[in-house]
Formats: sequence, structure tokens, C-alpha cells
Amino acid sequence: MNQTAPKLQAPGAGLPPIDAFVARYILFPLQSKSLSREKAIKDLIETGQICVSLVENLPAAQQKQQILIPPQRGLEDSSRFWSAMMTLNHLLITGIAMRDMIIALSQGQKPTIIVRTQDVKPAPETAQTITKEYKNFLDTYKGMITPLNDLKNPAHTHKHPWFGELTAHQWLALNATHTKIHLQQIREIIKRLEI
Repeated sequence: MNQTAPKLQAPGAGLPPIDAFVARYILFPLQSKSLSREKAIKDLIETGQICVSLVENLPAAQQKQQILIPPQRGLEDSSRFWSAMMTLNHLLITGIAMRDMIIALSQGQKPTIIVRTQDVKPAPETAQTITKEYKNFLDTYKGMITPLNDLKNPAHTHKHPWFGELTAHQWLALNATHTKIHLQQIREIIKRLEI
């Protein structure tokens, strides 16, 4: 059964003010300091693999069925009416973007892109190649990130709309944490599907 599209906040509206404050000044700083490079890489890959497995185990029609889920920590209101495949597509889009940001910053390059949450929302109609592309991203992530140097250089940062200027290491931590948020989203979607 398909749900009618609900009225949600516009993409890019951000988190509720209290959630945004806690995330920016308490939760994310603690997470980024406590996560080593190795743990951040491991967390992203393992969490991403669970996401893929959950999506692949759904019938094709239900992979693309948009489901409204309740508000959850770290998720914009506009992202609450996605399908499992849309969520995986979002992880692919953002995973690649953050990986490239980490690589650029570790090499002392200043990315020119302005990071905006509304620019990384997936289309409702997502290609069946998403799972294959995301698996490839996961398979190559460790090999691309592990050799990098200078991840914590405070002179090499790029701005995130919610967290401000981030070093390469902080982008690495964010990539892992972000994947966990969307694993929870996929689980919430699956709970509400009529299987």
C-alpha cells in the first residue's frame, strides 16, 4: 500500500533548534574525538553492509516504497518519507562526497563546493544499480582512506552546514556516524512495510 506524500519541512531546513545545538556542540564533538581512523572506517563499512543486506532482502517493489517514519535524532524532517532504496542512494551520494572531501583536505586542497543538505536528497525513482554502486563504494573505502596523512590539520577544513568547519578526520567521523543514522532509518522503514 502506497502512502500519500505528507506535508514535511523543506529540504535543507535542518534539525529542530535543540537537536541542532546538542548535535553540534555536544554529540558530534565527542564522537569525532573518540573515533580513531580505523574505527571510523570499520564502522562505516560494517554499518553500510548491514544497510545493503536489509535493502536487498526486501522484495523489489518494497525497496522503492516510500514510508513515513517518526522523527529521529539526526534526520531532517524532509527525509522522513523515503524508501529503503532512496536511503541507500542517499548514503551513496553522501558517502562518495565525504570520501572525496577527506581525500582533498588530507592533501591540503580546499574544496570549492558549498555543502548543502538539500543537494544530497535522493530522487524517489532510484536505479537498481544503487546497491551495486554502494557495495563498490564500501569495498574501496578502506583502501582509499587508510593511506592518507594529515587528517587532523586544523588549517585544512571545510564547512558543514550543521557542524561548521571540519577537518578531514571530522568528516571521516561524520561519514561513519551519518551511516548509522540512516541504518536506523532503514530499520524504521522496514518495520512499517506490509511484508
